[in-house]
Amino acid sequence: DIVVALGGSFGREAAPREIAAMWGGTVAEALGVSPEQRKVLVACGAGAGLAAVYSVPISGVLYTIEHVLNWDTSPGAVLPAIVSCCVAVWVTSSTVETHGLYSMPRYSYDWPSLQMMLWAVMIGPVAGLMAVAFRRFVKYVEGFKPLGRVPLAFNEAVEGEHIWLTFEKDNSIYRRQVEVVSRSPVEVAVKDPSNPSAQEEKLDEEEWESSHAEGSRDWTILIIMPTAFLALAVLCHDFPSLLGNGRALAEIAMQRER
Repeated sequence: DIVVALGGSFGREAAPREIAAMWGGTVAEALGVSPEQRKVLVACGAGAGLAAVYSVPISGVLYTIEHVLNWDTSPGAVLPAIVSCCVAVWVTSSTVETHGLYSMPRYSYDWPSLQMMLWAVMIGPVAGLMAVAFRRFVKYVEGFKPLGRVPLAFNEAVEGEHIWLTFEKDNSIYRRQVEVVSRSPVEVAVKDPSNPSAQEEKLDEEEWESSHAEGSRDWTILIIMPTAFLALAVLCHDFPSLLGNGRALAEIAMQRER
């Protein structure tokens, strides 16, 4: 999100989507809604953020229902998604372009030619296979990305260390900071460091793994990120269309004349 705010060449929807989801959670906590309603509000915030930044209310609604809520088509999910996305687009309509991302002729009143239909039949499977390969490559590369905090294995816990645990309760996910009080070969005792009177909680190895324990911050991002941007800057000297999230490449392909 910081990189996007500083003008980095990434998609512009991630930061608004996550910020809107965060505000959805904040509103849910302020209103004291049920866990199910909280989930819907957070999802609507994410969809509204996507809809607002590209001025695409229909896409925002579909993203909320399909991607975030896993095809929850109940009125309690669909109606809030429609309202939140439409309101978000209306609020940003004075600053976000609404005439479409790509400048190209419209073919709404023309029947596609035989060559166009054959090309569509041929390119569909090819594009699908390339998308699968690209997604697998991205998943592989994600294994090397810096993390917010370094995962802490059960046998690496040290007495006196402050760590973060993630757990699920009432269909919601919570994170809390605890201090390792003591440990043995079979369990680790932790305690809330902000409450001296809090009771110790003992976690065995299975409970420890399920809580996704995290230790110190992963500072390697301060090395990897500048290195990645330096490599991108060098490549963009000869290939300026690499900047952005693919729009420049698409525009070149659409506007190129043979």
